[in-house]
Order: sequence, then structure tokens, then C-alpha cells
Amino acid sequence: MDQFVNTMTSPLFSVGSFDFPLYALIIVAIACILIIIVPSAIASAMHTKKMKAEEQAANEAADSKAAEEEAARKAAEEEAARKAAEEEAARVAAEEEKKEDEAKAEEVAATETAPVKKPTTRKPANANKKAKSAVVQEEKPAEPVAEDKEEEQVKAEKKPTTRKPAAASKKAEEKKTAEKKTVKPAAEKKTAAKPAEKKAVPAKTEEPAPTKNITLLSDEPAKPAGGRYVIIMDSENPMKPYKFQLKANNGQVLYESEGYKAKPKKASIMAFKKAVEQGTLAIDKEKNGTYRYKLYKADGTLLGVGESYSAKARAESSAESVKAFAASANFIEDLTITE
Repeated sequence: MDQFVNTMTSPLFSVGSFDFPLYALIIVAIACILIIIVPSAIASAMHTKKMKAEEQAANEAADSKAAEEEAARKAAEEEAARKAAEEEAARVAAEEEKKEDEAKAEEVAATETAPVKKPTTRKPANANKKAKSAVVQEEKPAEPVAEDKEEEQVKAEKKPTTRKPAAASKKAEEKKTAEKKTVKPAAEKKTAAKPAEKKAVPAKTEEPAPTKNITLLSDEPAKPAGGRYVIIMDSENPMKPYKFQLKANNGQVLYESEGYKAKPKKASIMAFKKAVEQGTLAIDKEKNGTYRYKLYKADGTLLGVGESYSAKARAESSAESVKAFAASANFIEDLTITE
């Protein structure tokens, strides 16, 4: 041990009056090593940290880009689905119009070719019998009366007028009056035998006149309590300014269609009603945490997307309201018409 201490403390070399033992050299070497290693370690740590930060930023950028691409893909799918729905609705509307035109043409052709039947008024059997009996009674007594009259006139001429001329004239006058009386009842019976015929006029059922901007979707009158379809004009989209909305009975907008170049027709809205009835409504959660319903047709094609809601229950309630009011709304109100 003493030898080790002597070795460590014995000067190895001296510079002027300064002696440098072995331990001093060891301390200087350790210090040099620390001076070199510590900064390099710090630099390496900082570089690693920087690389990790850059890698994290790159991952976040890649995630955001992927999210944007996914959103763009979904938007493209929704746009394609909406266009397909519009084309389908337009096709259905064209078919409906064609069917209506064909039905109208058939009705016009049927009315032109069908023979016009004149209404025949049948006289009651009792009236005919009475009229016949009255005519028979009138014709039969008339001839004997005329013959009796001529015979009486001849007899009166042949009889001598020397006795009671006043009484004979009175009897002749009485017979004339009696003949007139017998002829008059027959004429009265004849006139009475023909009662005045009254044509039966069918009672007209008064229907409420529809207003200018209301179109009914069924045979029943408009029921505002069941909601309504509303046609509006969007001034921000001049290429396709017309839209239709489904509104609840309190005026809340439950669904809004895409833009149309012309006003949506009855067939388009009926196609939407059928799609809601036969299709499905799914609740989808967005990446930002909100919920919205998506309406799919029976073949799986996306027809429309609802508004965003912070709670899933509100989105489900909105979907149920769309189902209910799409079925119960039975008229269209055109708000683009100004009376």
C-alpha cells in the first residue's frame, strides 16, 4: 500500500517549480474524457429528441392527410349516391309522366270513340195505364153522344112544334149541357194522365278548392299535423336552385334534398317517400365525435345524410322523425309561388 501511494504521489515530471505526480495526470485525463463525452451525450440526446418530434409530426401529418382523403372519398361517394338518387328520381318522374300522358290519351280516345247514349226517361206503369184508360174513355163516349145529338135534332125537326115549344127547347138545352159535362171530364182525365216528369239532378258534392301552391299526394285533404313537403329556391346555387324539404308539424326541417335544375315534381317526392319506407336509416359516428343519420335505399345506395348532433340519441330521434313524417306528410307546399 505504501508503495502504491508513493507511486501515485511521486512526481513523474516537473515543469519549472511544478511537479506533476501520477494522480494529477489521471485526474486531468478523467476531466478530458468527461469534457468530451458529456457534450456528445447531450448532443446525441437532443438529436434523438428532435428526430422523435419530427417523426411524430410526420405521423400526424400522414394521419391528417389520410383523414382528409377518407373524408374526400366519403364526400365523393355521397355525391355519387346523391346524383344516382337524382337520376333515379328523374327517371321515375319521367316514367310517371309518360304513364299519365298515356292514360290521358286513352281517356280522350275512349271519350271520342264511345257512343253518346241519350238518357231515356221511363214513364211509370200506373201513369201509362191511367193515360190509356183516359183516352179510351174519351174516345168511346164521344161517338154515341154525337149520334144521339143528331138523332135528337132529326126527331125535333120531325115533331110538331105546336105543343109546348118552351118545354122542348128547355129539354134540348139541358141535353146540350149534359153532353158538355160528359165531354169535359174525359178531357180532364186526359190531361191528368200525363204527370209532369221531373229529371233527377244528382247532388253535387262540394270539394274544398285547393290553393294555388298546394299539391296533394293522396285523395285525402291536406293534413298539416302530419308534416309537409316544401319546395324552396336556393339563391346561392343558380345552376340548381330548386330543393325540397321535409318539415315536421312544428316547422323543423328534417331533410333537405340536393339541388334541382327545375322544380321537383310529385313523382320525385313520391320516390323519396318510397325510398324511406323501403330503405334503412343508419346512425354514423364522425371522426370529430358527432353523430348523424344516413339514409340508404333498399339496394344499399346512399340517398341522403342528416345534420350533425352531439348526442347519438338526438340523431336516432331525428331519424325516427324522418321515417314518421315522410310517411304521414300528404301534400306539397310550393313556396316559390307568390300569390
